[in-house]
Formats: sequence, C-alpha cells, structure tokens
Amino acid sequence: MHTELIKLLREAKTLEANRLELDRQSKRLKTDEDNAKALLMAEMQKLGLPLISVEGVGSATIAAKERPFIVDYTLLEQYIVENKATDLLQKRLTESAVKARWEDGIRIPGVGLITEQKLTLR
Repeated sequence: MHTELIKLLREAKTLEANRLELDRQSKRLKTDEDNAKALLMAEMQKLGLPLISVEGVGSATIAAKERPFIVDYTLLEQYIVENKATDLLQKRLTESAVKARWEDGIRIPGVGLITEQKLTLR
C-alpha cells in the first residue's frame, strides 16, 4: 500500500477522533451554559428584573421575541394552495418521507435523485 495514503488515513482518523472528543466536550458545555442561562432568567423573572448589569462581569437582558407558529395546519395548507404562497415554507425535502414513498413505488413529480460521494473512516 502507498505509505502516503497510510499517513493520510492515520492523520484523518486522528483528526476525526480529536474533533469527536471536542464535540462531546462542547455539547456538555452547551448543556451547562443553557442550564445556567435558564436559572439566571428564572431568577430575574422571579425578581421582576428585565436587566441586570455587574461591572467587570457583564449584563443580562430578557427580551421577548414574537415568532409565528402553526395553529391549524389544514387552514395554513389551504391558504398556501389558494394563494400560491409557497414562500411561507422552507424549500427542502424531508429525505425520509421521499425515500419511504419511493420504497412504496410512488414517484414524486419534480423530485430527482443525486448521488453524493462520502469518505467513511473506520
């Protein structure tokens, strides 16, 4: 086997292992961060404080943000169809739903198949 390929494989595996460990650490830190923020926000809300500021540490502000959500999907779907309002939707396929239909022999107009190449390390 080519020694350069062996070196590249070893390097790729080492880098992958290092990244996976950092990902695990990052997830643990993110969980701790989210928990600390939730506790801070709960305490601020309990005390009626929308803002706190500590010199040399930083500040925290509770801000409200309104976001739309679907209350009645049937009504929304009807509106989208009647008004050709597809801009209300994100334009991506749910791969598992497409694959399930394909497995049942259902072809979906406008949907094709692309083959992507991916290197797998073991």
